[in-house]
Amino acid sequence: MTFSASQRPSPKSGQADQTSEESLLLDIQKLKEKRDMLDKEISQFISEGYRVDELEDHITQLHEYNDIKDVGQMLMGKLVGLLLGCPSPSPYQPLASLTT
Repeated sequence: MTFSASQRPSPKSGQADQTSEESLLLDIQKLKEKRDMLDKEISQFISEGYRVDELEDHITQLHEYNDIKDVGQMLMGKLVGLLLGCPSPSPYQPLASLTT
C-alpha cells in the first residue's frame, strides 16, 4: 500500500492528540479544584451567618454601584473636556498634562 504525501499519517498527530487530551485533563482538574475552593468559601460564609440570597443581593448592589460610578466618571471626563476645550480625557490622566 502506498500513501501520497497528503494521505500519509503524520507521526506528530498522535502526539498532538495526546498533548491535547493531557491539556484537557489538566484543565478539568484545575476547574474541579476551583469548584472545591469556591464550595469551601461558600460553606465558610454560611457558617459565619451569611445567607446565599444576602450575598447575591450584595453582589447585585456592587454591580449597580460600579455602573453608577462609571457613568459619573464618564460625565466628569466630558465636563473637564468641555471646560478645557479638549477631547474627553481619561479620568486617570493628570489634569496638568491637559493644560500644557
